[in-house]
Amino acid sequence: MFARSSLLFGLLAAVMLSACASRDATAPAPTPPANDGANLRVTRVQFTQGAQDEHGSIPMVAGQPMVANVLIARTRESATSVPVVLRLYRDGVLLRVDTTRSAGILGPSVNAASPSAQILVPGIVVRDSLWWQVEIDPANTTPDSTRGDNLFPATAPGVVTSVVLPPLDVRFVPIVLARHDGLSGNVSVLNLEQYASGVRAMLPTGALSATIGTPITSESSFGTAPDGAAPGFWLSVLQDVDIARVLSDTPQAVWYGVVPIPAGFSKITNGGYAFVPTGPTRTGSGTRTAVSLELSPMFGASYGRDLVAHELGHIFGRSHAPGCGALAPIDTAYPGALGAIGTPGHDVFAWASGLTIAALPHAASTGDVMSYCSPVWASPYTWSAVLRWRQAAASVVTRTARTRATLIAGTIAADGRVTLRPALDAEVRVPHATADGDVMVELRDAAGAVVGRQLVASAAIDHGGGIRHFLAVIPAAGAAAQVVATTRAGASAHVIARASSDIVTSRITPGGASELLSAAGQALLVRDDHSGEMLGIGWNGRITIHRSSGYVVTVSDGVHSRRATVIQR
Repeated sequence: MFARSSLLFGLLAAVMLSACASRDATAPAPTPPANDGANLRVTRVQFTQGAQDEHGSIPMVAGQPMVANVLIARTRESATSVPVVLRLYRDGVLLRVDTTRSAGILGPSVNAASPSAQILVPGIVVRDSLWWQVEIDPANTTPDSTRGDNLFPATAPGVVTSVVLPPLDVRFVPIVLARHDGLSGNVSVLNLEQYASGVRAMLPTGALSATIGTPITSESSFGTAPDGAAPGFWLSVLQDVDIARVLSDTPQAVWYGVVPIPAGFSKITNGGYAFVPTGPTRTGSGTRTAVSLELSPMFGASYGRDLVAHELGHIFGRSHAPGCGALAPIDTAYPGALGAIGTPGHDVFAWASGLTIAALPHAASTGDVMSYCSPVWASPYTWSAVLRWRQAAASVVTRTARTRATLIAGTIAADGRVTLRPALDAEVRVPHATADGDVMVELRDAAGAVVGRQLVASAAIDHGGGIRHFLAVIPAAGAAAQVVATTRAGASAHVIARASSDIVTSRITPGGASELLSAAGQALLVRDDHSGEMLGIGWNGRITIHRSSGYVVTVSDGVHSRRATVIQR
């Protein structure tokens, strides 16, 4: 999976001898070679947390571990092993000393893909203004024709610039497929970190908290075996998870639906879907929601974790990197037509987590995490863009108070046609209005007068084929008799309130689930009766919730909804 050179294997062995925060941590030095008049010097020190450009201009993220890649040149090639010391300072005071030894063959040529030495710096140290200096062979144990160039930088310490990112909360939500025997997405405390590991390794996260959300039931069919996970399925599930997020007390978090793979499915159309929002500070619909397949040996050990990083990249505003068959939306500004990362990357996260004994390199030819290539890593371009997005997200506004509101979800097809879902009423935190929306959603009374309206921005969808999603949240208007949505291009759709019933029948299945059926075929919104969390939406008037009690149901007449009377049968 990784491009390894002979130098790397030497490096791995040498790093095991590395000791942290100690002046006396040098390993026993090998017998130095005879003095052949060659000179040793540090040519470059690269600080990285996963991706770094050729100029070292990408700042570190405060709180994340980093690695110092030390490049040492020798005028004559030799297997010389040299002591390497990294000193870190803060406010003019020596903070930390790390010592290791170089590995592999030292010669005139140096390459960041195969650094002469690596030193891991814990995340707790990476903050504020951090000054540094590297010295090779401070005790003069190795033949060296010129000792005056063993300190780098030579005249004064350099500085490691760092930035503070807001906390990142990712809520992994198991998706329950009602039409496939209630199969649930496999996410638990046992594998939660596997889902988060790709994000931690390939994207600048700052403090990342991964939690497991309340399962959401979908009535959408995964497909007909062996073909599954077609666009229609993904669009439906993505929309449901997005509504659940907006309804929740944590709309500012990232909600990530984990979809199971039913038995018999071997041909998967897409591995996941996500919104590609237009700005980092928004928390309304179409901004912080993604869905993908569960971790599965069917696709290999790294596929699932890479997929999570890819879909979160979309949530952080990234389109696809070109190459390897990537589909729209394509980032036309990506530097390179083949979607390669262009500059070697290093897996700092794996080393800091104890999974490896060095920050293993990813070759410059590796595909970017936003491409369709395999294997993948983050390019400096993608890392920097996500870093800027995450910095801007720090200004997210305070959440509003809960109020009774009407939720109207819809889609805009590639040809401009508008489709509306039945409206749902619920207690919700109404998102702040946007001035750059492209869909006007109105509640009108029986005479056609507007009694409530909201301008909303539709959201692009990864792999969506030009389809866009929108969700209006309008403070409830009791006189409303119809919903009308009109796009900037003039296309419109409407829903009129129709005769309805508040009776819902429930049948307890042999497995203990509640099979709910609306008497009038109305859309059903099912929520936990204690937390208020959404458990699922039966858009066609039926849904199976995998619990026998502890839920409340509301039914929609197309414009409003009211609490249902559930009758056991």
